[in-house]
Amino acid sequence: MLIYDEKEISRFFDLVLPPVWEETEAAFVSLAARRKYIPDGISLDLGQRPEMLDRDIVKKRNKDEYIAKIRRFTADGGYSGNDGKAIMHEAMAVYVNIHLSDTVSAWRKTKEAIADIDTELIKHAVSGNPSTAHALRMLKNVSSIWLTAMQNTYSRKRWIDYDIDITDSKDSETARKITEDVFMECNLITSTIWIKTRGGYHILLSTETAKFSKAVNPGSILSTLQQKLEGYVQEAVINENGMIPLPGTMQGGKPVSIIQSMD
Repeated sequence: MLIYDEKEISRFFDLVLPPVWEETEAAFVSLAARRKYIPDGISLDLGQRPEMLDRDIVKKRNKDEYIAKIRRFTADGGYSGNDGKAIMHEAMAVYVNIHLSDTVSAWRKTKEAIADIDTELIKHAVSGNPSTAHALRMLKNVSSIWLTAMQNTYSRKRWIDYDIDITDSKDSETARKITEDVFMECNLITSTIWIKTRGGYHILLSTETAKFSKAVNPGSILSTLQQKLEGYVQEAVINENGMIPLPGTMQGGKPVSIIQSMD
């Protein structure tokens, strides 16, 4: 099963997404398959890159609709690899955006992409070049262009996401304690939501409640974390793409959960 606790999804929805959505805002949700999550001994062709299996948007603030979109991703045998074999849930993860999408900006980006397709088709027509294959492929892919724009266009950023990848599971609690101490020293621990993932933690720092200064700001916090966590983590970065595994679902066969929150 991909969903192990709908109450945890509901909690994420209430804690992370804004209590009021503007008419132009929507939430982006997706399902991906990762080669590194494929169970040992199983052959499955996922191509050259992590494969985005499905994407969707929730158009208004409706928790039931949000959970229903995630539930739609969970049908057994609903997705297959390049070799036609069914992708097992153990190789999948649900990723959602912690920032709401801006539909107006996404539409502008989509129109720019469509204009580029028009230009390519016109140039081929004028030059007599019969090779319109690329432009036609893009036309068939317009829905994907739109969803990509929705994924990458944010209306507002309420969170700064510190992504901590643990080197070894035995270092997990040590890394967590060090990280907690850093946020405590910065007087920011009460402005954070902690999400435990398959490979570490996502610490969401609220831009609405955090008090920053010249000495204590997102960049200085990251530098301190990187220094103090050296040797305990594979990587500590600020995640700029806004996508995280969804609490209440399984990531590569491991549960994702909120372990500390502002509620």
